[in-house]
Amino acid sequence: MAFSCTNEIELVQVQNYGPTQGTSYQVSYLVPSGTTFQNKIDSILYAVDLNLSVWVETSGISKLNTGDTLRKRDYPLLVNVIDSSRKYFDQTDAFFDITIEPLIQLWGFYSKGGGIPDSARIDSVLKLVGWKHYHDNGKLIWLDEGSGLDVNGIAQGYSVDLIAEFLSQKGIQHFMVEVGGEVRAKGKNVDERIWRIGIDKPVEAIEYDRLQEIISLSNSSLATSGNYRKYKTDPITGKKYGHSVNSRSGYPEESDLLSATVLSHSATRSDAWGTAMMVAGLERTKEIMQSNKGLQAYWILTDRKGQWMVKTTEGFQFLLD
Repeated sequence: MAFSCTNEIELVQVQNYGPTQGTSYQVSYLVPSGTTFQNKIDSILYAVDLNLSVWVETSGISKLNTGDTLRKRDYPLLVNVIDSSRKYFDQTDAFFDITIEPLIQLWGFYSKGGGIPDSARIDSVLKLVGWKHYHDNGKLIWLDEGSGLDVNGIAQGYSVDLIAEFLSQKGIQHFMVEVGGEVRAKGKNVDERIWRIGIDKPVEAIEYDRLQEIISLSNSSLATSGNYRKYKTDPITGKKYGHSVNSRSGYPEESDLLSATVLSHSATRSDAWGTAMMVAGLERTKEIMQSNKGLQAYWILTDRKGQWMVKTTEGFQFLLD
């Protein structure tokens, strides 16, 4: 299927997809027949892995977390993400905090099995958390021994923005970029309709009937955070602990908020804010959003009976079909 743009060049919708960052990506864009940017998109995602993937032992983030001092010029994507993360740390009243990596390791969210840490261990590890343990002298970056950074709450959104900006630089006016559920869209699809994006139900299993809502998205970004698929189970009590760890207390935050979907101008910002909201909870989120313009949100909560409830900002209502 194809349509013609204003200069009468016939455009077709190209789809590129594949694995990345432990999940998958999908990119759709309208270009003249025979054009594809698959190789360049894969190159961008490969560069992201070399900078940000904790699963790649030789990546910048892995080296930094194991005690190496890095030259900033060698890892520009990592430096960009760290700088952005510090900005969102300030904007979210410290609820978005990538210095929680020692706590993530302690709780074992990246591994299977293991018990639940006691309060003494948590208090000890908390001493390794905080931006005071990160150092940047303009040319080099390094961490204090035992400290670490966890950029998984922002890396996928950042990856989306890198690909979207590449397509924009190529003059592409119509595209949809999705990495691990984080999305940025521009223009329309080949049917001349605004891109339609689904918001998942907050359930552990990915089912056929998985979507809570479908929204129309153009010239903006969307990211969803939740604890329903990433959690730690106490082997003794069976209690589940979500991966949204509060860097103040050292414990995963427990609240009635099941998921937070954020709309903004960039996927990086949406991703970071969604992560922060799961830690802050709904009421505190509403307070800190008042001093941060350009954000819209869709929240799924549970009541005392376990029934789902939906709350949104006023601007988000206009996106719902």
